[in-house]
Amino acid sequence: MEAFKQECSIDESLSGLEVLISGCPHPIFIISSVTQTVVTSNLKASHTGQKTHIGKHIGKVLFNYFPDGPDETVYFQNSWFTVEKKPFIFHNNDYTKVTLKELSYKPSEETLETTQNLIAMLLHRFRSPLTAIQGYSEIMSIQTSKKNQQKYLENINKGIQSISGILDEFESLLVQDDGGQQSMTTFRSLFSELMDSQPDDASRNRIRLSAPGNTAIIGCRKKLLKVLSLLTDNAISHSVDENSPVLISVKTPHSIEISNRGKAIASEDTKSVFMPFITSRADKTGVGLALAQLLAHKMGATIHLKSGEEGNIAFVLNLSPRYMAVMAG
Repeated sequence: MEAFKQECSIDESLSGLEVLISGCPHPIFIISSVTQTVVTSNLKASHTGQKTHIGKHIGKVLFNYFPDGPDETVYFQNSWFTVEKKPFIFHNNDYTKVTLKELSYKPSEETLETTQNLIAMLLHRFRSPLTAIQGYSEIMSIQTSKKNQQKYLENINKGIQSISGILDEFESLLVQDDGGQQSMTTFRSLFSELMDSQPDDASRNRIRLSAPGNTAIIGCRKKLLKVLSLLTDNAISHSVDENSPVLISVKTPHSIEISNRGKAIASEDTKSVFMPFITSRADKTGVGLALAQLLAHKMGATIHLKSGEEGNIAFVLNLSPRYMAVMAG
Protein backbone atom coordinates (compact mmCIF):
# COMPACT_ATOMS: atom_id res chain seq x y z
CA MET A 1 0.00 0.00 0.00
CA GLU A 2 2.85 2.37 0.85
CA ALA A 3 4.56 1.59 -2.47
CA PHE A 4 1.31 2.34 -4.32
CA LYS A 5 1.00 5.73 -2.57
CA GLN A 6 4.63 6.56 -3.43
CA GLU A 7 4.06 5.67 -7.09
CA CYS A 8 0.93 7.84 -7.21
CA SER A 9 2.89 10.70 -5.65
CA ILE A 10 5.54 10.40 -8.37
CA ASP A 11 2.89 10.38 -11.10
CA GLU A 12 1.25 13.48 -9.64
CA SER A 13 4.62 15.21 -9.43
CA LEU A 14 5.39 14.46 -13.09
CA SER A 15 1.92 15.59 -14.16
CA GLY A 16 2.44 18.85 -12.32
CA LEU A 17 5.79 19.40 -14.05
CA GLU A 18 4.29 18.70 -17.46
CA VAL A 19 1.55 21.25 -16.83
CA LEU A 20 4.14 23.87 -15.89
CA ILE A 21 5.97 23.57 -19.23
CA SER A 22 3.22 22.50 -21.63
CA GLY A 23 2.43 25.95 -23.03
CA CYS A 24 6.00 27.12 -23.63
CA PRO A 25 6.92 27.85 -27.28
CA HIS A 26 10.47 26.54 -26.77
CA PRO A 27 11.75 22.97 -26.29
CA ILE A 28 12.03 22.32 -22.54
CA PHE A 29 13.53 19.44 -20.59
CA ILE A 30 13.08 18.89 -16.87
CA ILE A 31 16.03 16.95 -15.51
CA SER A 32 16.98 15.60 -12.12
CA SER A 33 19.62 17.86 -10.62
CA VAL A 34 21.16 14.82 -8.94
CA THR A 35 21.35 12.29 -11.79
CA GLN A 36 21.15 14.75 -14.73
CA THR A 37 18.63 12.44 -16.40
CA VAL A 38 15.53 13.67 -18.24
CA VAL A 39 12.40 13.39 -16.10
CA THR A 40 9.94 14.92 -18.57
CA SER A 41 9.73 17.42 -21.43
CA ASN A 42 7.20 19.35 -23.48
CA LEU A 43 6.03 18.47 -27.00
CA LYS A 44 8.34 21.10 -28.54
CA ALA A 45 11.24 18.89 -27.47
CA SER A 46 10.13 16.16 -29.88
CA HIS A 47 9.05 16.38 -33.51
CA THR A 48 7.18 13.09 -33.30
CA GLY A 49 5.59 13.61 -29.90
CA GLN A 50 7.35 10.47 -28.63
CA LYS A 51 9.44 11.26 -25.57
CA THR A 52 12.13 8.63 -26.18
CA HIS A 53 14.68 10.71 -24.25
CA ILE A 54 12.94 10.18 -20.88
CA GLY A 55 15.38 8.53 -18.49
CA LYS A 56 18.44 9.40 -20.60
CA HIS A 57 21.30 11.58 -19.40
CA ILE A 58 20.78 15.09 -20.73
CA GLY A 59 24.29 15.04 -22.19
CA LYS A 60 23.19 12.16 -24.44
CA VAL A 61 20.18 14.13 -25.66
CA LEU A 62 21.77 17.56 -26.15
CA PHE A 63 25.14 17.60 -27.91
CA ASN A 64 27.66 20.07 -26.46
CA TYR A 65 25.75 20.28 -23.15
CA PHE A 66 27.83 20.61 -19.99
CA PRO A 67 26.00 20.39 -16.62
CA ASP A 68 28.52 22.56 -14.80
CA GLY A 69 29.49 24.72 -17.75
CA PRO A 70 28.24 28.13 -18.90
CA ASP A 71 24.90 28.52 -20.68
CA GLU A 72 26.02 28.70 -24.31
CA THR A 73 24.85 26.64 -27.31
CA VAL A 74 23.70 23.05 -27.77
CA TYR A 75 22.91 20.88 -30.79
CA PHE A 76 19.51 19.19 -30.88
CA GLN A 77 17.52 17.70 -33.78
CA ASN A 78 19.96 19.05 -36.40
CA SER A 79 19.79 22.64 -35.11
CA TRP A 80 21.74 24.85 -32.71
CA PHE A 81 20.09 26.56 -29.75
CA THR A 82 21.09 28.75 -26.85
CA VAL A 83 20.47 26.96 -23.55
CA GLU A 84 19.17 28.31 -20.26
CA LYS A 85 19.40 26.27 -17.05
CA LYS A 86 17.33 27.13 -13.99
CA PRO A 87 17.34 24.91 -10.87
CA PHE A 88 14.18 24.65 -8.79
CA ILE A 89 12.53 22.49 -6.13
CA PHE A 90 9.22 20.73 -6.73
CA HIS A 91 7.57 18.30 -4.27
CA ASN A 92 10.82 18.29 -2.25
CA ASN A 93 12.87 17.13 -5.26
CA ASP A 94 15.68 19.07 -6.95
CA TYR A 95 15.20 19.66 -10.67
CA THR A 96 16.73 21.78 -13.42
CA LYS A 97 14.69 23.36 -16.16
CA VAL A 98 16.62 23.31 -19.44
CA THR A 99 15.14 25.64 -22.07
CA LEU A 100 16.32 25.78 -25.69
CA LYS A 101 15.88 29.01 -27.64
CA GLU A 102 16.48 29.88 -31.27
CA LEU A 103 19.72 31.70 -32.02
CA SER A 104 18.63 35.33 -32.25
CA TYR A 105 21.93 36.67 -33.62
CA LYS A 106 22.21 34.45 -36.70
CA PRO A 107 21.04 35.79 -40.08
CA SER A 108 18.86 33.49 -42.13
CA GLU A 109 20.39 30.99 -44.52
CA GLU A 110 18.68 32.86 -47.36
CA THR A 111 20.43 36.11 -46.35
CA LEU A 112 23.80 34.38 -46.20
CA GLU A 113 23.31 32.63 -49.53
CA THR A 114 22.22 35.90 -51.14
CA THR A 115 25.38 37.57 -49.82
CA GLN A 116 27.60 34.92 -51.36
CA ASN A 117 25.75 35.07 -54.69
CA LEU A 118 25.99 38.87 -54.69
CA ILE A 119 29.74 38.73 -54.12
CA ALA A 120 30.18 36.22 -56.95
CA MET A 121 28.15 38.46 -59.27
CA LEU A 122 30.15 41.56 -58.32
CA LEU A 123 33.41 39.78 -59.03
CA HIS A 124 32.18 38.64 -62.42
CA ARG A 125 30.76 42.02 -63.46
CA PHE A 126 33.56 44.25 -62.15
CA ARG A 127 36.73 42.34 -63.02
CA SER A 128 36.60 42.66 -66.83
CA PRO A 129 35.80 46.40 -67.15
CA LEU A 130 38.21 47.24 -64.33
CA THR A 131 41.01 45.35 -66.08
CA ALA A 132 40.25 47.27 -69.29
CA ILE A 133 40.29 50.62 -67.47
CA GLN A 134 43.59 49.74 -65.83
CA GLY A 135 45.08 48.76 -69.21
CA TYR A 136 44.05 51.97 -70.94
CA SER A 137 45.30 54.02 -67.99
CA GLU A 138 48.73 52.41 -68.28
CA ILE A 139 48.83 53.10 -72.02
CA MET A 140 47.94 56.76 -71.42
CA SER A 141 50.67 57.01 -68.78
CA ILE A 142 53.23 55.80 -71.28
CA GLN A 143 52.07 58.10 -74.08
CA THR A 144 51.81 61.35 -72.12
CA SER A 145 54.66 63.43 -70.79
CA LYS A 146 52.64 66.24 -69.26
CA LYS A 147 53.01 66.40 -65.49
CA ASN A 148 49.43 67.47 -64.75
CA GLN A 149 48.06 64.55 -66.82
CA GLN A 150 50.44 62.16 -65.09
CA LYS A 151 49.11 63.38 -61.75
CA TYR A 152 45.51 62.74 -62.82
CA LEU A 153 46.42 59.27 -64.07
CA GLU A 154 48.15 58.48 -60.77
CA ASN A 155 44.96 59.36 -58.91
CA ILE A 156 42.96 57.18 -61.31
CA ASN A 157 45.34 54.27 -60.71
CA LYS A 158 45.02 54.70 -56.95
CA GLY A 159 41.25 54.41 -57.29
CA ILE A 160 41.64 51.34 -59.49
CA GLN A 161 43.95 49.73 -56.94
CA SER A 162 41.47 50.49 -54.15
CA ILE A 163 38.62 48.81 -56.06
CA SER A 164 40.90 45.89 -56.97
CA GLY A 165 41.75 45.46 -53.30
CA ILE A 166 38.05 45.24 -52.39
CA LEU A 167 37.46 42.67 -55.14
CA ASP A 168 40.48 40.68 -53.96
CA GLU A 169 39.03 40.66 -50.46
CA PHE A 170 35.68 39.46 -51.81
CA GLU A 171 37.37 36.72 -53.84
CA SER A 172 39.37 35.51 -50.86
CA LEU A 173 36.14 35.07 -48.92
CA LEU A 174 34.54 32.71 -51.40
CA VAL A 175 35.13 28.99 -51.08
CA GLN A 176 34.04 26.57 -53.78
CA ASP A 177 31.82 23.84 -52.36
CA ASP A 178 33.81 20.60 -52.63
CA GLY A 179 30.89 18.47 -51.53
CA GLY A 180 32.11 18.30 -47.94
CA GLN A 181 35.06 15.97 -48.53
CA GLN A 182 35.98 14.35 -45.22
CA SER A 183 39.50 13.90 -43.88
CA MET A 184 41.24 13.48 -40.53
CA THR A 185 42.90 16.65 -39.31
CA THR A 186 44.91 17.27 -36.17
CA PHE A 187 44.38 20.67 -34.64
CA ARG A 188 48.12 21.29 -34.68
CA SER A 189 48.39 20.72 -38.44
CA LEU A 190 45.28 22.83 -39.02
CA PHE A 191 46.74 25.72 -37.06
CA SER A 192 50.08 25.33 -38.81
CA GLU A 193 48.36 25.83 -42.16
CA LEU A 194 46.42 28.76 -40.72
CA MET A 195 49.67 30.42 -39.66
CA ASP A 196 51.21 29.83 -43.10
CA SER A 197 48.25 31.60 -44.71
CA GLN A 198 48.85 34.83 -42.78
CA PRO A 199 49.98 37.74 -44.99
CA ASP A 200 53.07 38.70 -42.96
CA ASP A 201 55.21 37.94 -39.92
CA ALA A 202 53.50 40.69 -37.92
CA SER A 203 50.17 38.86 -38.14
CA ARG A 204 51.76 35.48 -37.40
CA ASN A 205 53.54 36.82 -34.33
CA ARG A 206 50.25 38.05 -32.84
CA ILE A 207 48.50 34.65 -32.97
CA ARG A 208 48.68 32.41 -29.90
CA LEU A 209 47.56 28.79 -30.13
CA SER A 210 46.29 26.56 -27.35
CA ALA A 211 45.34 23.01 -28.39
CA PRO A 212 46.04 19.43 -27.33
CA GLY A 213 48.82 17.99 -29.45
CA ASN A 214 47.27 14.65 -30.38
CA THR A 215 43.57 15.51 -30.78
CA ALA A 216 42.14 15.27 -34.30
CA ILE A 217 38.76 15.53 -35.96
CA ILE A 218 37.27 13.96 -39.07
CA GLY A 219 35.41 16.46 -41.22
CA CYS A 220 35.74 18.96 -44.06
CA ARG A 221 39.21 20.43 -43.50
CA LYS A 222 38.89 23.04 -46.26
CA LYS A 223 35.74 24.66 -44.87
CA LEU A 224 36.97 24.46 -41.29
CA LEU A 225 40.23 26.16 -42.20
CA LYS A 226 38.39 28.90 -44.09
CA VAL A 227 36.06 29.62 -41.16
CA LEU A 228 38.99 29.82 -38.75
CA SER A 229 40.83 32.12 -41.18
CA LEU A 230 37.84 34.47 -41.39
CA LEU A 231 37.44 34.57 -37.61
CA THR A 232 41.17 35.13 -37.12
CA ASP A 233 41.27 37.93 -39.71
CA ASN A 234 38.31 39.57 -37.98
CA ALA A 235 40.07 39.38 -34.61
CA ILE A 236 43.29 40.86 -36.01
CA SER A 237 41.45 43.67 -37.80
CA HIS A 238 39.38 44.69 -34.78
CA SER A 239 42.02 44.55 -32.06
CA VAL A 240 42.77 47.62 -29.96
CA ASP A 241 46.23 47.97 -31.47
CA GLU A 242 48.59 46.37 -33.97
CA ASN A 243 50.48 44.41 -31.32
CA SER A 244 47.71 42.93 -29.18
CA PRO A 245 47.53 39.12 -29.32
CA VAL A 246 44.82 36.93 -30.82
CA LEU A 247 44.22 33.69 -28.94
CA ILE A 248 42.88 30.57 -30.66
CA SER A 249 42.06 27.89 -28.13
CA VAL A 250 40.43 24.47 -28.38
CA LYS A 251 38.05 24.26 -25.43
CA THR A 252 36.75 20.82 -26.47
CA PRO A 253 37.30 18.78 -29.67
CA HIS A 254 34.11 20.41 -30.97
CA SER A 255 34.54 23.94 -29.62
CA ILE A 256 37.16 26.47 -30.78
CA GLU A 257 37.36 29.97 -29.33
CA ILE A 258 38.98 32.97 -31.04
CA SER A 259 39.48 35.95 -28.76
CA ASN A 260 41.18 39.34 -28.97
CA ARG A 261 41.46 42.61 -27.11
CA GLY A 262 38.96 44.84 -28.84
CA LYS A 263 36.49 47.62 -28.26
CA ALA A 264 33.24 46.67 -26.56
CA ILE A 265 30.34 45.55 -28.75
CA ALA A 266 27.17 47.32 -27.63
CA SER A 267 24.35 45.00 -26.60
CA GLU A 268 22.07 46.40 -29.31
CA ASP A 269 24.72 45.50 -31.92
CA THR A 270 25.24 41.88 -30.89
CA LYS A 271 22.33 40.69 -33.05
CA SER A 272 23.81 42.29 -36.17
CA VAL A 273 27.46 41.22 -35.97
CA PHE A 274 26.84 38.41 -38.47
CA MET A 275 24.79 40.50 -40.87
CA PRO A 276 26.60 41.27 -44.16
CA PHE A 277 28.04 44.70 -44.98
CA ILE A 278 27.98 45.89 -41.37
CA THR A 279 31.39 46.98 -40.09
CA SER A 280 33.04 49.58 -37.89
CA ARG A 281 36.09 49.72 -40.20
CA ALA A 282 36.06 52.07 -43.20
CA ASP A 283 38.60 49.87 -45.01
CA LYS A 284 36.62 46.62 -44.59
CA THR A 285 33.59 45.25 -46.44
CA GLY A 286 31.79 43.74 -43.46
CA VAL A 287 31.13 40.33 -45.01
CA GLY A 288 33.77 38.21 -43.26
CA LEU A 289 31.66 37.16 -40.27
CA ALA A 290 28.58 36.64 -42.44
CA LEU A 291 30.42 34.26 -44.77
CA ALA A 292 32.06 32.51 -41.81
CA GLN A 293 28.58 31.84 -40.43
CA LEU A 294 27.40 30.64 -43.84
CA LEU A 295 30.27 28.17 -44.15
CA ALA A 296 29.72 27.05 -40.57
CA HIS A 297 26.06 26.43 -41.31
CA LYS A 298 26.94 24.35 -44.38
CA MET A 299 29.02 22.00 -42.26
CA GLY A 300 26.42 21.77 -39.49
CA ALA A 301 28.30 24.14 -37.17
CA THR A 302 27.54 27.56 -35.74
CA ILE A 303 29.42 30.61 -34.48
CA HIS A 304 28.29 32.67 -31.53
CA LEU A 305 29.56 35.81 -29.86
CA LYS A 306 30.61 34.66 -26.41
CA SER A 307 31.79 38.01 -25.09
CA GLY A 308 31.54 41.55 -26.38
CA GLU A 309 33.07 43.17 -23.32
CA GLU A 310 35.75 45.83 -23.55
CA GLY A 311 39.13 44.18 -24.04
CA ASN A 312 37.62 40.70 -24.23
CA ILE A 313 35.97 39.95 -27.57
CA ALA A 314 35.44 36.22 -28.10
CA PHE A 315 33.77 34.23 -30.86
CA VAL A 316 33.22 30.49 -30.50
CA LEU A 317 32.97 28.01 -33.36
CA ASN A 318 30.88 25.01 -32.30
CA LEU A 319 31.22 21.94 -34.51
CA SER A 320 28.36 19.49 -34.90
CA PRO A 321 28.55 15.72 -34.25
CA ARG A 322 29.41 15.33 -37.94
CA TYR A 323 32.96 16.20 -36.92
CA MET A 324 34.14 13.04 -35.20
CA ALA A 325 36.77 13.58 -32.51
CA VAL A 326 39.61 11.05 -32.49
CA MET A 327 42.98 10.63 -30.82
CA ALA A 328 45.69 10.87 -33.45
CA GLY A 329 48.53 8.43 -33.31
